[in-house]
Amino acid sequence: YEDKMTGIFAEMHRVLSDDGIFTLMFTHKKTEAWDTLTKALINAGFSVKATHPVSTESQLSLHQAGKNAAESTILLTSEKRDTTEEQPTLWEDVKRETRQAAQARAKELDDQESEFAKVDMVLASFGPTLRVFTEHYPVVDEEGNEITPQVALDEARDSVTSYLNNKYLNTGIEDVD
Repeated sequence: YEDKMTGIFAEMHRVLSDDGIFTLMFTHKKTEAWDTLTKALINAGFSVKATHPVSTESQLSLHQAGKNAAESTILLTSEKRDTTEEQPTLWEDVKRETRQAAQARAKELDDQESEFAKVDMVLASFGPTLRVFTEHYPVVDEEGNEITPQVALDEARDSVTSYLNNKYLNTGIEDVD
């Protein structure tokens, strides 16, 4: 599956002008699916530049009722990546920026008082996370082992969850001794 996606994206890379961009629609809750998508984009020579969550599913839909299902589709915009001078970046240097990007996106959507479900806020944070990750690609640990996009996505999920917990669950108990 990943090889086929990479092939499709490689052909898009071939025909896209150097200053061109493309947007694809993707909706999946599992970080494994996002990891596969991102690896295919990276292997084809792309970097993620932006994502836009669009509410596409009715909250009253019978196939969604009572489930923690995504109600949004994510529009993911990518550009060709300059691969000529790529140098490995340490995960520890990227991790903080990843957490900040994810949390900033969640706060932005939360401040808009949009109708996005919390699971959609997590998914919307994946775009800024992948922007950071692909801008610093390749990302490695201290021993030189490659860090996968899933590690960054898990970090984003944790960061958004922490933000939501602090804002909605811990309100009013900060002063309890």
